[in-house]
Amino acid sequence: MSAAKLIPAFRRVALIGGSGPMPACFIQAFKQAGDEFEVTILTRKESLKVTEKAVTGYPQFHVAPVDYSDEGELFKILSRQQVVISLLTPAGMQTQETIIRVARAAGVKWFLPSEFGLDLSVPANSEIPLFAGKIAARNALEEQATRSEGMAYTYVVTGAFADMFVNPFHDWDTENHTVVVPDAGNQGQSKISFTTRQDVAYYTLAVLRRFDQFKNKTARVASFTASYADWVAAFKSVSGVKYTPTYEPLAVLERRMVSAAAAAAKDPTTIDFKYIADQLHAAMATGRGQLDIDGKKLDSDDMPEVSPTPLAAIVADIH
Repeated sequence: MSAAKLIPAFRRVALIGGSGPMPACFIQAFKQAGDEFEVTILTRKESLKVTEKAVTGYPQFHVAPVDYSDEGELFKILSRQQVVISLLTPAGMQTQETIIRVARAAGVKWFLPSEFGLDLSVPANSEIPLFAGKIAARNALEEQATRSEGMAYTYVVTGAFADMFVNPFHDWDTENHTVVVPDAGNQGQSKISFTTRQDVAYYTLAVLRRFDQFKNKTARVASFTASYADWVAAFKSVSGVKYTPTYEPLAVLERRMVSAAAAAAKDPTTIDFKYIADQLHAAMATGRGQLDIDGKKLDSDDMPEVSPTPLAAIVADIH
């Protein structure tokens, strides 16, 4: 069956989170899908006008202002939905657990939690403190799915965001053309799966067309796979810009993380972006940022309706 003939099992979709870069990508994808889906965007009341403006003129969208602490209001909105896609940030993970519980009670058939990152089925990734909220959501989803009339779930994992990779958080200096590479002894050759945020949205819609394939499973999707060394080479070949890498041994990252974790245990306010970045970089350096490992495949290879963004296009946009 060709991709054009795929018919979604469910059309009524609730999008949790109506403002910000990622919701904007999903809104764009649903706009292009036309009347294939009927989308209700749940947004906090302070973001209502911005969200309504984003979908003006597109009848497949409805905007519902919501107070997530009001479970009765949330239940009323979700009782009309078949699918929930959560785009909550890490700060909203506790809210997501409430949404999962209310969604099941409201009769939602399928829940796609806010994943869109490393594959947490890899044991070492699931132990990363940054992802404690995601693991709690997974536990809640998997526990309720075992009950009578449980709600189905799918984890859409995407690797790193390609369009957010070259920035100071990941130790790239685009003015001085330098990068600090987390190194497990192979000088930045470990492969990492990357997906642009817009491709994340397109691939998630492709998942929505394949309920039977991904019910209670993980969908692994990526725009491309590349190492730090591949990025450096791409800048030189595409844009003629030579980046100078500095290799930071994995042992240095690990010592810094141990120290930061000890400080955070005494005072959680000491947690900073460097500690968060180190957790991700350690995974990337050791090959845990690549999705198609240990016998796993990229499901995106079988989603022909999506034309993924190549590395060269990302590089060209930067320089």
